[in-house]
Amino acid sequence: MTLGYIGKWGEREACRYLKKQGYYIEKVNVRNKVSELDIVGFKKGELIFVEVKTRHIKNAMLYPIFETINDNKISHIERGIRIYISENYAILKRRRIKTIRSDFIFIHYKNSFLGFPKKVEIIWKKSDMENEFS
Repeated sequence: MTLGYIGKWGEREACRYLKKQGYYIEKVNVRNKVSELDIVGFKKGELIFVEVKTRHIKNAMLYPIFETINDNKISHIERGIRIYISENYAILKRRRIKTIRSDFIFIHYKNSFLGFPKKVEIIWKKSDMENEFS
């Protein structure tokens, strides 16, 4: 299994999870000149940007998944969000977006009997800060 396959699988699992929470998934893997935003979704006037990190459960103890998010990564994501908002401002206004949040979803998995990934747990780290959209 390649890392690219595991990453895409994790993003699909995160989308399923968010849909169960009532979010509409607008876009996945949005690329712009400075970054890639894994998931863009919204629900009742709230726009969320989600960074997804997927790790095998045996590596979770050696390399904690939370350590993959550092100030540099956050800054990179924030720049990508600003570009997304500026490029989609009129659409977001029409959707009556009131708040914007940047979250992280961490997925731990193990291999199934056939060697494919099998979800073990999903950890949704909601941002402590919501920004108003105007």
